[in-house]
Amino acid sequence: MHPRKAAVSVAASILLSYLFTGCSGFFVDQNTTVSFPVYAANSGSANVSAYKLDPNVGTLTTVTGQPFVANTNPLALGTDSSGFFLYAANSGGGTTGGISGWTVNKDGTLTVMTGSPFSSSTPFFAVAVDPTLRFVFAATNTPSNGIQAFTVNTGNGILTATGGLVGTTGAPIRMTEDASGKFLYVAEGAGGVDVFGITANSGALTLVQNVPFGAANDIAVDRSTAFAYVADGGTGVQAFSINASTGALTAIGAVLPAGNTPMGVTVSPSAQFVYVANSVSGDISAYTSAAGVLTAVAGSPFGASTTPVSVAVDPSSRFVYVANKGANTISIYNIDTTTPGKLNTVGSISSGTGPNQVLVSPRQ
Repeated sequence: MHPRKAAVSVAASILLSYLFTGCSGFFVDQNTTVSFPVYAANSGSANVSAYKLDPNVGTLTTVTGQPFVANTNPLALGTDSSGFFLYAANSGGGTTGGISGWTVNKDGTLTVMTGSPFSSSTPFFAVAVDPTLRFVFAATNTPSNGIQAFTVNTGNGILTATGGLVGTTGAPIRMTEDASGKFLYVAEGAGGVDVFGITANSGALTLVQNVPFGAANDIAVDRSTAFAYVADGGTGVQAFSINASTGALTAIGAVLPAGNTPMGVTVSPSAQFVYVANSVSGDISAYTSAAGVLTAVAGSPFGASTTPVSVAVDPSSRFVYVANKGANTISIYNIDTTTPGKLNTVGSISSGTGPNQVLVSPRQ
């Protein structure tokens, strides 16, 4: 499908999501014929690794022509809900920062956008893409901590900066937009988590709440926008309920322990499982989630490799991928069907140098 049909495709994707969700509240597509692209932002080698996953066993094979060149020190990736476009936040200085943008082809290859990288004189550390492709948000700490909004040309993905920098409480590390496109959540280390409301017609941001944390390294929001999960580098993982009107967060229970120095967190598309990448202990903590209440999975944590910093689940909620920044690899797991949430090691594959984030694209 050509990107010019992105808006129609996004609407269809949202409808299909509700159909698959049904009464159970879970989206688990058992289709074993769809091979989704998987990408890794390699901060050390200034490029993006590209793979296709085997829909039967989850293994990865490299895409022809990869890795694809980004600007200096790409730290984060983002895509729209249909996976037509991919963006990387580059934290390099001078003119080597900005947001790199590509069109995602059906074979997983990437075609660089005209004008990419966008706003190259600004170093960006995180990126969030609006699910319906209205806006892209990029986070920086230079010249001050804040968020830059971009409007998106839905035909070609090209970005145009709009408005000024919106200040954040702390220095942004990772961020995500919810599936409804109403709220933006920014993890800021010792600055906690900022919650912003997004103005629908302009992308203007309004600070709703700051949630204090000792070291908020990442945040994930489930597909229903009902619950959020924060990886705190000093304590573990904290679950929150989300106010549907304002986006504000309310803690659910106490912080659950994870491994040493949690850096990345994700929630499966089925909303059943939450995984945390523990960078110092080199493992993955696994939890089941029932209405946001987390329970550690038997056998957790599960071994990864050196310095795992990012974790992602494929759209079918059957496979898990972990970026091991210190080992220059992506670890591959399947999710056990007998012990829900348990990770079974499938293998690993080489990435570029210093993979900082792994992303599974919904592009089919």
